[in-house]
Amino acid sequence: MDGSPTTKQRSPRIVGKYKGYKGDYCCVPGCTNSRGSCNRLGLKVAFYQIPSNPQRRKLWLQRIRRGEVDEHGRIVPFIPKSHTRICSQHFIGGT
Repeated sequence: MDGSPTTKQRSPRIVGKYKGYKGDYCCVPGCTNSRGSCNRLGLKVAFYQIPSNPQRRKLWLQRIRRGEVDEHGRIVPFIPKSHTRICSQHFIGGT
């Protein structure tokens, strides 16, 4: 020890702004539910993955009505990724 004050090393995950895992987010337009915020508030909300079955997948994507308009005014279809989720509040009986 050289007599200088020691500084505790911080984890690279929390240096500056915290960018840690906050959980899944619901992909339905206008929904702000995330697994992290629902857990903090004590809400019982489940997050479901979009089905891989082509018929069910197509039905789910039609029901959430998510698409974007390109610069030419055409609707670009939403292509979900493996981590895309929908929260239980968008299902009958969902809490």
